[in-house]
Amino acid sequence: MQVGIRELRNRLRYYVETAQRGEDVTVTEYGRPVAQLVAVCEESPIDQLIKAGLAMPPTRPKEDIDWTLVKSRGSVSDLIER
Repeated sequence: MQVGIRELRNRLRYYVETAQRGEDVTVTEYGRPVAQLVAVCEESPIDQLIKAGLAMPPTRPKEDIDWTLVKSRGSVSDLIER
């Protein structure tokens, strides 16, 4: 949705509520976009990715990871193949 600055000023509450419902509101000045109203998200970016199915949550606690340094003479690709 796009709205001019004058219209935004006159009906600010309506456009803020529109953004709260999840619709982005682009503010224009002389027909050119200058700002955007978007809803504030309480979730972390990682949680958003997990919710969208673009990432997976960890399957084990962080302290269970073996952080021992591995010595290798080859490239990272060689190390991964092993």
